[in-house]
Amino acid sequence: GNLFLAEMLNPIQWFGVSLTLGSIYLINQRDVLAQRLSRAPVYQTDEARLSPSESVSLSDLTQITVQVTKPE
Repeated sequence: GNLFLAEMLNPIQWFGVSLTLGSIYLINQRDVLAQRLSRAPVYQTDEARLSPSESVSLSDLTQITVQVTKPE
């Protein structure tokens, strides 16, 4: 607005602009901030919930059997 229309903001409007920009920054950083504040992982993956005997390795997933039938 200032560049194209020569509009000027009063102090209350500048406060609103800074509050909006600060809020956008905090929303974009919420995962990082939550992890820093809690000092624990924010998300728990399925792998973390598996016991060592239930773990699946990539080599287990390389063999896939597909049954193909002929159309009648």
